[in-house]
Amino acid sequence: MLIFTQSYRQLQYNLSKGLIYDRLLGEICYNGQIDKRIQQSVLRSVVSSISRSTREDNPNARSIVLRKQNGEGYVPLKNISAEANIHWFAADVTLTQIYFNEESNSIEAVYVFPIEESAAIYEFTAQIDDRTIRAVLKEKEMARQEYNQAMRDGKTAVLLEQSHETYDTFQINVGHVPPGKECIVKIRYVTELDLIDGKFIRFVIPTTISPRYNPKLGSLQSPNGQRARYVQNTPYSMFFRVTIDRSEQNKIQYIANLSHPVNVSVSNRMIEVTSEGIALDRDIILDIDLPSNRPAVLFAVEQCGQKSHQYAILTALTPNSEYISNKTHDKKQEIKTLNEFIFIVDCSGSMNDEQKIDLARQAMLLFLRGLPVDSYFNIIRYGSTYHPLFPNKTISSVYNQTTVEQAEKLIQSMAADLGGTELLEPLKYLKNHPPDNDRFRNIFLLTDGEVSNTNEIIALCASMSSTTRIFSFGLGYSPSRALVKALAQATKGTYVFVPPNSAVDQYVAIQLRHALSNSFSKVHFQWHGLSTTPIQSPQIIPPVYANDRVLIYTLLANSDRIRKETQVDLIINDNQGEKIDVTISDMIYEMNTIHRLAAKSLIKELLYGHANQNHHNRKKVEQQIIKLSLRHQILSPFTAFVGIEENKLIQNNQVSNTRYVPIQISRGDEHLLDYSSAQSVQQGGFLKNIMRIGTYPVQSFTAEQHVVLSKSAVKRARKIFEQNVTSTTKNSSLTRNSVQWLIEHQSYNGMWILNDDDIKQLTKGKSWIEFQSTITHNKDIITTSLVIALLESKYADQLNLWILLTEKARNQMINLGLNKDNINSLIQQIKDKF
Repeated sequence: MLIFTQSYRQLQYNLSKGLIYDRLLGEICYNGQIDKRIQQSVLRSVVSSISRSTREDNPNARSIVLRKQNGEGYVPLKNISAEANIHWFAADVTLTQIYFNEESNSIEAVYVFPIEESAAIYEFTAQIDDRTIRAVLKEKEMARQEYNQAMRDGKTAVLLEQSHETYDTFQINVGHVPPGKECIVKIRYVTELDLIDGKFIRFVIPTTISPRYNPKLGSLQSPNGQRARYVQNTPYSMFFRVTIDRSEQNKIQYIANLSHPVNVSVSNRMIEVTSEGIALDRDIILDIDLPSNRPAVLFAVEQCGQKSHQYAILTALTPNSEYISNKTHDKKQEIKTLNEFIFIVDCSGSMNDEQKIDLARQAMLLFLRGLPVDSYFNIIRYGSTYHPLFPNKTISSVYNQTTVEQAEKLIQSMAADLGGTELLEPLKYLKNHPPDNDRFRNIFLLTDGEVSNTNEIIALCASMSSTTRIFSFGLGYSPSRALVKALAQATKGTYVFVPPNSAVDQYVAIQLRHALSNSFSKVHFQWHGLSTTPIQSPQIIPPVYANDRVLIYTLLANSDRIRKETQVDLIINDNQGEKIDVTISDMIYEMNTIHRLAAKSLIKELLYGHANQNHHNRKKVEQQIIKLSLRHQILSPFTAFVGIEENKLIQNNQVSNTRYVPIQISRGDEHLLDYSSAQSVQQGGFLKNIMRIGTYPVQSFTAEQHVVLSKSAVKRARKIFEQNVTSTTKNSSLTRNSVQWLIEHQSYNGMWILNDDDIKQLTKGKSWIEFQSTITHNKDIITTSLVIALLESKYADQLNLWILLTEKARNQMINLGLNKDNINSLIQQIKDKF
């Protein structure tokens, strides 16, 4: 049998060819042994066997515990598992945490951990022996009081809360776990899946919370203000299993794991992806291919229980550029030159890791080249302080040769040397200096999101939403997903997360294209045949960009029974769009996924849309959120799940020791461990020093992680594997280098002015004279057309990187006297001479 190892980060399983290979490693294994290794200079070498955990191994460890230096006892968290069922727009996840008390007294375990901020948590249970505690959702203060009273009474109790400051941070308290007993906690939630570049959906399981800078304290803060410590290794790990629906309508071609080694099994109906022994130092990222011929508008209807008359409807808008052009009938926006483009780049110390600052330079260079001539721009670096490139009263300067050269010098000298991550201050600076002369401001914000004051930042950005859009980028192994998403959602921009070891520039290109391209800016629905107005979230549909997706949730009242066929009109840009029939056959009878996500969307809309209100109005919004949360049984920042075992008492006078579960430091933040110290965290929770635990006992995982293929597939698989690993890795690197060179050599106005040696290098020895044309004798126009022809014919796979640059070049050639037909003919003539 043939076994392909998955020993590093990027794994692709091609279902149509029935094989699995590791792009980044280049190994073929036979019967568990390396059969062939293809040397690749651009890749990291394997330094340990494929079966080892990324944590330290100790096979003699009797149990999964961490003994603290000061003798406080044990850390009781034994293991974590995440199991998910994925459909085309969402995932239903069960998160299980297993606690075990090896002490002689009862304990209270406190664990702070991340969950996707868009997750709708709907169930929380705990099991001890054969007894199950089912938690009830209540107002947060009431839940806390009941939990504390249960602790005083000696009852086993559990509490689950969501932070009202960071939104993606959750805390669980497991109180009065009896000595020698195991407590199994289960959290169930549903979450949306992001659409990436119109091609695939991305499922993410956050695993750790990066240390976050608190500007009020001037230091890092432990999560949720608790006494949990960051450590390099933890005695607990994660198992995950993902089941993907592979029914006929999905037609999934491949999946790609961007973060961890996995096992994959495939059937006609589903794909199962599993992995175990996962260290919680980075998010789990899984990309799932989607069919390319999807309709631009999709509906799904769900009956909220078989006996209920309430319906939840999901509308997914996923247009391509052709669909948007046909529906809007607009020419290219003439107001582009009135736009203002601000690039805010994180230059704090944390950007040193994993060459984030180098990636930021590439991204900023592409950003600079893609801007329209005569628009306005600025670059603001920030850390503990902020530094705008153009510190003038108008905030930005006109885009011309001089200002571009100034920006290039800044980009080349930029370093991660500005201390902590104080994002609020540069945003305040922009808030206090709104755009002038009817300009519209577009902010491109690149950060790892390691801040603790998420709610303050969101409130400030929401207050600028009438004149400003934010296009946000999340970097690193464990960015603050709540911050990155909310910045965009509060200002009707878009967000992207850049996976580790991915080039940032392609994501900048996508975001910049969003800012410069046509979109559905005014979309709404008109329902027919309903007695009441349905509840919709978001109430105001944000702009819909090509190859992006916007999900709209609609809740119908109980009195409105959906007929066998109900009609809704989709209105785009105030023009009559198209009539869409919602049929009864689309219903999902035994699930509440859409209903729960709709409730979560309503809660998020209140959180982000009213974040900048005064204290009195914020309290009103809190009450609205609490009502929604309790009505739909979805956790919110102002409610909590509490469960109490009423019939079982621990002795009232027995001391219950509190144990804070340590948090594994996220990959890329290991430099913070250089400040390791035995000093304890101060009361109140802020973290001045982070502990290293390199010698503490941790569990070993030795189970092999592999996929088995039959012998008949060996020859074919080996051939395809070698072709993919050697050619795609090497050639993709060369392709990117060539495109980056062309990006760097484009003039600010869009033209390429190259010498004869450059042209010969690009065309395998041909001089520009060989590309002369009767259409024009202008050398710069011919050279620019040559570069466009080269990009279109040889680097089509990098289209996202260069498409804006070629559009800019075409516009400049029109300004120089050519028309579109002339330009297209000239480019085709050059292609014919290659």
